[in-house]
Amino acid sequence: MSDTKVTTDHKIIKAWAEERGGKPAAVKGTGSGNDPGVLRIDFPGYSGEESLTEISWDQFFDKFEKERLAFLYQEETEGGLSRFSKLIDNDKNAEMKGATMNPFELLKEDHKKVAGLLGQINETTERAEKTRDELFANLYSELDAHSKMEEEILYPQLKQEEETREIANEAVEEHRVVKQLLKELDVTQKTTEQWTVKFTVLKENIEHHVEEEEGEMFQKIRKAFSKDQIDELGERLAASKQRLAKSKTV
Repeated sequence: MSDTKVTTDHKIIKAWAEERGGKPAAVKGTGSGNDPGVLRIDFPGYSGEESLTEISWDQFFDKFEKERLAFLYQEETEGGLSRFSKLIDNDKNAEMKGATMNPFELLKEDHKKVAGLLGQINETTERAEKTRDELFANLYSELDAHSKMEEEILYPQLKQEEETREIANEAVEEHRVVKQLLKELDVTQKTTEQWTVKFTVLKENIEHHVEEEEGEMFQKIRKAFSKDQIDELGERLAASKQRLAKSKTV
């Protein structure tokens, strides 16, 4: 995932949106008189289509300047051009804080890294002991840091809400199973068929966990938590990830 950027340049904002088929828009029912309402970038064919009304770029930037806004955006993802953007307050605090971390993208980034390591290990044979040792050590380290981040920050917050409590408890149990498999794999000779079979079980458990997390869990979070709560969650996850990364190097 590429880094997010912040700009107030009208030309950059317009070019970014139009390159992705985006148009200036406002949320229906939020404006009155000459005020178009809450600003958005609309991408035709996406979920916001029914709740947004198209406005001109002049109307968009007039409101943009009156509200002293800034445009937070991302250029690319691994899949190509990114459509991620958000309008934020253009004050000194926003400037100092920088871009707000999207918690869903942060978690997906970790998931992709783990998936890559699982794929590499899966392609090895029982004769590749040294390669398996190195890749498994990296996998163990990544999963340890990721699980700590989720168990310290994400799951406790989800347990506070009725809508997300059950799925958080299920995720904790899935973590327990994965941790046990990792411990068993760590002490098993990596050139044996037993290790290969146990690794396959680990891989399937992780893939199921990720699928459920990025699907049902993310959907429940978006419904149960406000935008501010989700932004705060992203900031706390990012801080935890940074702290855990530093502890690896000590």
